[in-house]
Amino acid sequence: MGRASRYYLLTLVFHNQSDDIRSNITNYEQYLDRADLPDIPLHCAPLMQGHFDYEGMDLQSRKKLLAAFFHFYRMLPVKYHTFIYLKKDFADDEALGARMRRDRKLPLRSSRLFSVIR
Repeated sequence: MGRASRYYLLTLVFHNQSDDIRSNITNYEQYLDRADLPDIPLHCAPLMQGHFDYEGMDLQSRKKLLAAFFHFYRMLPVKYHTFIYLKKDFADDEALGARMRRDRKLPLRSSRLFSVIR
């Protein structure tokens, strides 16, 4: 288990399938194309550190990519819940994974856990 941070965050994002988000996705992809940014999955730690898919990208481009994704996400009709885990509370990745598998079912049982972003 990497120890770069004391915490591990898991965010679950929920989207009502009757809410059409195709135009949001199209706008995001078009912006990335115009800005000459890659259309790749967002992984915050590697993005900020310039590792993996972001290797070779300068800091300014990585900042633009993060800002573009943040704007895209902010406009989506989604609900989310974030779990925060203190890494030292878990013996290893397997123990942390087991806790995450258990916890990811909780928001489905309690709508009061959700925060709405528009």
